[in-house]
Amino acid sequence: MVLIIIDNRKRIINRDYIGVIKEVDGRLEYVEVDIPQNYTIIEKIEELKKDNSRNLLDVMQMFVKYYPQEEFKCRHYNYLFPHEYDSSYVGYADYPRILSSDEYQKILDDEKDCLRNKYLSSDETKNTLELLRQISNEDYNRMIVDLEKKVAEELKEYINDLRNGFNYTRFIYAHNYTLKLREIKKEEAVRMYSTDNIGWKNFKYNVNDDITIYVKSNFGYGSSSYLFCNLQYKGINILPYSDVIKYYHVQMIDFIRHTSRYGTERKSWIDVFTFAVKSANMAQQEPERFIKIWIVDEVNKMMTGIRKVMNSPKHVLEDYMKFNKEIKKWDASYFP
Repeated sequence: MVLIIIDNRKRIINRDYIGVIKEVDGRLEYVEVDIPQNYTIIEKIEELKKDNSRNLLDVMQMFVKYYPQEEFKCRHYNYLFPHEYDSSYVGYADYPRILSSDEYQKILDDEKDCLRNKYLSSDETKNTLELLRQISNEDYNRMIVDLEKKVAEELKEYINDLRNGFNYTRFIYAHNYTLKLREIKKEEAVRMYSTDNIGWKNFKYNVNDDITIYVKSNFGYGSSSYLFCNLQYKGINILPYSDVIKYYHVQMIDFIRHTSRYGTERKSWIDVFTFAVKSANMAQQEPERFIKIWIVDEVNKMMTGIRKVMNSPKHVLEDYMKFNKEIKKWDASYFP
């Protein structure tokens, strides 16, 4: 099996590489560790999908040739790509369902029956055919042939759609990402790495003796998705900010304290790692400057926010409690 990375392909974090922070000679450095993806295999399957003389079973059989069911069928991965971080209702990356010949034929038969009902079983069509039967057998037979042609044409389109709709790449990307991440985690020099997990995840990274960084994420939950980074220095949590995460479906909110918040998109990992490298290296090499920037200045920012809340607590709470511009019930007795 040949594993290659195609150079002219746009590189995407957690598909083509994993973002990693390593300790090198006492300093942290950001590196991109390539994920060996099976693009040669993917291109072969994609070429087969373009061939209108082939069907879904042909495509599935080629996939199984490289990813046998007995070895991979039970595998599934908590991996979001290619869906965006703020997408919704995304399941795990599972091994694709492989149909038997009988299952595939039943799908085609069911579709053919639906098409025949569509073209031959409507009251209008039945009335027209009955009228033609009484007037001219030739016209009646011609209409039957025309309708059967429409059924055959739409069935052919359906066969092509089935073949083109076979979704297998997400499983391949997830599998290769997982294998590479397992290797990365074994390296002693590794301090942080990018993830693509669905749902609530909290990662603790012990960057060095003084710095611990926590990454809190919730990907794949629409407007409730988030990516936070928390900084801890010598056991002191530096959390000057708070954000409200609203879960509209269950009408709940969550208050999350954090050091930094980032956009729910894959390129935000670069900002997370830049923050981690700069802050950790500064803490080791320029501790006084670090304390000034990340403790004194951040505490001042936090106090400014607290004063804003104290000046108008009711207004601030109402903003927090809004769901689609509707204010949920709250106990007004808390405020005079």
